[in-house]
Amino acid sequence: MLQLCALKGGIERVVGITRCKNYVQHAHIPITEYIRQQDELGQLLDPILRFHQQGGATIKGVIPNYCPEDVDNLGNGILIEYELRADVHNSEENFSYNALVSSATSAAEKEQLLETRIQEQVAKIMEISIAELDITRSLIQQGLDSLMALELSHLLKSEMEVNVSTMKIIQGVSISQLAELSLEQLALGSIKLSVSPSAQANQEMEEFTL
Repeated sequence: MLQLCALKGGIERVVGITRCKNYVQHAHIPITEYIRQQDELGQLLDPILRFHQQGGATIKGVIPNYCPEDVDNLGNGILIEYELRADVHNSEENFSYNALVSSATSAAEKEQLLETRIQEQVAKIMEISIAELDITRSLIQQGLDSLMALELSHLLKSEMEVNVSTMKIIQGVSISQLAELSLEQLALGSIKLSVSPSAQANQEMEEFTL
């Protein structure tokens, strides 16, 4: 939906209402305080709100009595706002991390770097230690749910410019398999960038004449 709005002219922002995932575990404090709580990295504590924050949204506030049936959130909804802009991803961070991977001297070293980073991402999303994760086991078997898979898919895209769908993740891939997929995509991207415009034009001409 955000991509569709971004393609349409004249739309500067999109607002919506979401909910908290874990407020029921923190109901001893007002929800107005809970939605602002952050972890040690400065990211929002609630997984759903953090997902929207990482996607570029601003958490605007609480909408009382938005959904009375949502007892876990005491009927409250959370107002969020996205400002549509072209630079959704932090290109400088993408470049620096991809450059680090590219600087590795072997495919095995590159894959190790990717495994380590993906393991860090998964541990943060699942709120567990890195030591608790087995890179060879399916993430779903280790407790990753569909919402977490969506967040991981977004992080892979925003941080490493790697496209792995949420469906692919919940089908049962491991961290090791995600690293392999990421390496394949990054390698393919490097090959495309290494082809000069004139070479591409010649190739297209050859394909056309055949």
